[in-house]
Amino acid sequence: MFIDYGNQESVKLSAIRAIGQPSFSVLPGQAKDATLSFVTLLARDADYGVEAHNEFELLTGNKSLVANVDHRTPGGAISLTLWDPKTGKEGAESSINAEMVKSGFARVVKAKKRGWEKAYANVLEILEKEEKNAQTKREGMWEYGHVGDSDED
Repeated sequence: MFIDYGNQESVKLSAIRAIGQPSFSVLPGQAKDATLSFVTLLARDADYGVEAHNEFELLTGNKSLVANVDHRTPGGAISLTLWDPKTGKEGAESSINAEMVKSGFARVVKAKKRGWEKAYANVLEILEKEEKNAQTKREGMWEYGHVGDSDED
């Protein structure tokens, strides 16, 4: 099995050969647009954005993760909850989504923006509790108190 990580390499033309099976030429793209369910990560150019992206890379980079597809848009984008199976923990409170909220590098999606998420009230309750704990502990973006609402939420 080959997993394409998007690596690039320059090779001599003599090192290239045709793929023997024409069925590969009709295989659709396998990469899909995805976001973390129920939360919004800080933009890289926001305050604490670089730290947020570094934390996400630490939690997900070069790891085999377990994903639950919580929602799929008509356009094919998916919303995921991610877990690292090596932690041995399950449940919404142990997800990478929750870890990002706990560290103060992600916010729970605002109630006015929720559509399909309403079916996951118990998960949202857990994440909102973790967000309040992060605010109380002054984690990440909450270091100097309440950040306020963002137009991106």
